[in-house]
Amino acid sequence: MISLFTFQGSNGTFEHEGELYPNQIPLDLRVGMTLAYVIIFVISLVGNILLIYLTFKTPHLKTTTNLLVANMAVADLMITFFVMPYCIRYLYVQNIWIAGRVGNITCKIAQYLLALSIAASILTHVVITIERFFCIVLPFKRIPFVLKSKISYYFIWCSSFVLMSPYLVVYGSVPFQDGYSYCMVKYEHLKTLQIYFCLVFILLYFIPLLFIATLYTFVCRKLWSHKVPGSCTLTSIPNREAHNRKTVKMLIVLVTAFALCWLPAHVMHFFMYFRPSQVLSIEAILLSFWACHSHSAINPLLVAFLSRLYRKACYEVFKTRRKKSFSQNNTKETNVRLLAL
Repeated sequence: MISLFTFQGSNGTFEHEGELYPNQIPLDLRVGMTLAYVIIFVISLVGNILLIYLTFKTPHLKTTTNLLVANMAVADLMITFFVMPYCIRYLYVQNIWIAGRVGNITCKIAQYLLALSIAASILTHVVITIERFFCIVLPFKRIPFVLKSKISYYFIWCSSFVLMSPYLVVYGSVPFQDGYSYCMVKYEHLKTLQIYFCLVFILLYFIPLLFIATLYTFVCRKLWSHKVPGSCTLTSIPNREAHNRKTVKMLIVLVTAFALCWLPAHVMHFFMYFRPSQVLSIEAILLSFWACHSHSAINPLLVAFLSRLYRKACYEVFKTRRKKSFSQNNTKETNVRLLAL
């Protein structure tokens, strides 16, 4: 699902001809990709932490939708802490890993956590879409699964645990004749991974994208055809149309971001699993996975730019902190003057 990784052949060699050995990645490309990952790491770290803080700090933001957005931010933080540093490490040492039983266990856990966080982020998008659909299109038919955030949390994380569990089986630390051990997939699991990739593509990309697009279509139609109660004045009609345009724009941006960020990685996986002899461009491989990882940094930016409530809450928090800091400084200055007297 996020692999830059290779398969072990029956003769103990690397099966994938596009494998990136240390001397195959130019230094300028390593530096460029490192800077690119540092940028999205900082944005994702600050943005998602601030998103979680604002959600739980601001009373009027503690809605079902916003709590799910905070859950998505938690999943994005996992991508930030586990996936991004791992990819930077990959630029310099690739799949070289610790040997022995400890290496085997840590390899499985590392790969599992990488996949787990990404699956949770995608499923949270789906649940948020369901919540918005029931909230806008069927406001009087909301089901407990959507109404109660805890149930949604359990569904998201339990489903992620199950869907990504094959990573605990197929990955391991494999010793090679060059004296190094590599965290990789053994060749005997290649056929299984081909089937698994198809399932992951269907369950964690195609179906979610189709599902999200379909529900958002109903949401947009509902919003566009919604009539303002009472008489429509010359000012209420333009206001309603402006509100509809903003809402439709936000929904289209969310779906487009989801589709564009994840499509390159799935294309790369298709070549890796079904065309392992295909020589792939190093730049194309690295940029495709960077694109899907950058989605964790894009999410909080979209929320910030497209949600006036979050921007207002952020402004109020910083304004309150500034006042407290100013008040504390004045108090300290007053105490110093009193002591001087």
